Amino acid sequence: MVNRFAFAPDSFSGNKVPAPFSPARWPAGVALALLAVLLGLLGLRPGPAVALTVAPTGPTEIVSTGHNHTCALTPAGAVECWGQNEFGQAGTHAGPYTQVSAGNVHTCALTPAGTVECWGANEFDQAGTHAGPYSQVSAGAFHTCALTPAGTVECWGWNDAGQAGTHAGPYTQVSAGGYHTCALTPAGALECWGFDNDGQAGIHDGPYTQVSGGNFHTCALTPGGAVECWSTKDQIDTHDGPYSQVSAGANYSCALTPVGAVECWGNNDFGQAGNHAGPYTQVSASGGHTCALTPAGAVECWGDNDLSQAGNHAGPYGPYVPETNITNAPPPLTNGNDPTFEFDSPDTAATFDCRLNGGAWQPCNSPHDYTNLADGAHTFEVRAVSPPGNPDTTPAAHTWTIDTVAPSVVINQAAGQTDPTAAGPIHFTVVFSEAVSGFVGDDVTFSGTAGATTAVVTPISAAVYNVAVSDMTGDGTVIATVAAAVARDAAGNDNTASTSTDNSVTYDTSVTFALYMPIALTVSGGRDRPR
Repeated sequence: MVNRFAFAPDSFSGNKVPAPFSPARWPAGVALALLAVLLGLLGLRPGPAVALTVAPTGPTEIVSTGHNHTCALTPAGAVECWGQNEFGQAGTHAGPYTQVSAGNVHTCALTPAGTVECWGANEFDQAGTHAGPYSQVSAGAFHTCALTPAGTVECWGWNDAGQAGTHAGPYTQVSAGGYHTCALTPAGALECWGFDNDGQAGIHDGPYTQVSGGNFHTCALTPGGAVECWSTKDQIDTHDGPYSQVSAGANYSCALTPVGAVECWGNNDFGQAGNHAGPYTQVSASGGHTCALTPAGAVECWGDNDLSQAGNHAGPYGPYVPETNITNAPPPLTNGNDPTFEFDSPDTAATFDCRLNGGAWQPCNSPHDYTNLADGAHTFEVRAVSPPGNPDTTPAAHTWTIDTVAPSVVINQAAGQTDPTAAGPIHFTVVFSEAVSGFVGDDVTFSGTAGATTAVVTPISAAVYNVAVSDMTGDGTVIATVAAAVARDAAGNDNTASTSTDNSVTYDTSVTFALYMPIALTVSGGRDRPR
């Protein structure tokens, strides 16, 4: 968050004077606003103190307060802003973005690909689009800074005190203050540059885990959770905490406790520096208002609300999480145990994690293969991960079953079939070990001496079939078999060749009493079946 109308230091006297704007280049509303603030400094109007943008949790900043506007990031990556919008600094931008930082009268956001896109006032080229790639952005009063993946801080915009220079680092975090910039080294030291008339810049050994640049002061969080601040201005203090995050505002600071309470100290003209029990997951301090994010994703604000900058918004807001789509997967039932999965995300900068059957998440790329999986049910899950490291909270999943077992088949003369018999057709029963498809009369093979030629297959169920054999050419035996690979189960496995215990029937036309007459037998459970 950053101050709406900041004031630049007079490099000769050290007094705060209005920043040297060119009236011809600024809209009339800006000049009027500057005059109003100046009158407030003179005691004619108790105007709000100025503030600056901070990056309280590095690239995962979700809510960010500007001087008279507030912005928040939705899980879908859109930026929603409210409050003053005179220069287009507020409004809604679809993104997607992974982080938002509200400046004085401009707002910047980071795309998943690492591009910084800004909107709002651009008098000093503090806004605009910068391709990067960057891993974090922080909007100051009238300058903007971004961190490259290699750890270099690149800044643009107003640079009268050197606040917008480029510094090689490497750094792990950057926070653009009102007229100074601070960055954290990998060792936890703090290096600052720009306006230092109040001691807000300079080098501090630390170690620190987070930095927040205020308007004319700077605060940093120690590994033990203490907040250390420095400036010659009043109402700047060090607090033992412990805290998990700090946000430096205009002449006040706020910090988040481990249980989610917000504690503030310093200038409290508008109630911006009060304590709030929460719980919250992030806090952002501004010039005259403060906002915090609840665990449910709502934004709650307090302090100056003359332009609706401190209203409550239900959201939900939270870390950007990319969507995940599975584009190719095995069918629900298959006999293949070497599946391949293909997947993607609308976020082209996302990486992916995969896991099988609830195991550990592992980095993966599309296509992703598995080999020699066991028969049975399996579940594959994949989640896209945004560049800041936020995974899709609703991973894409696919459940399927592998069945590599071929169906076996048994053929015997049917129950109730007389043997020998003088009449056709002769009936056989074919029993597969599971449901199959594609089994027809031509799939029955005849041998024996009776010269049978025709079979009619009638399904009793998907696994049991009656075979009626006819067109015998003479007396003798009729032997029926089923060859391999004539029927297939749902997984695509072909059957094995048939086995039998009694698949031969004697056909003898001299026998006058032989008729196929199914009779009912009573079996356990009271059910009748043909014999």
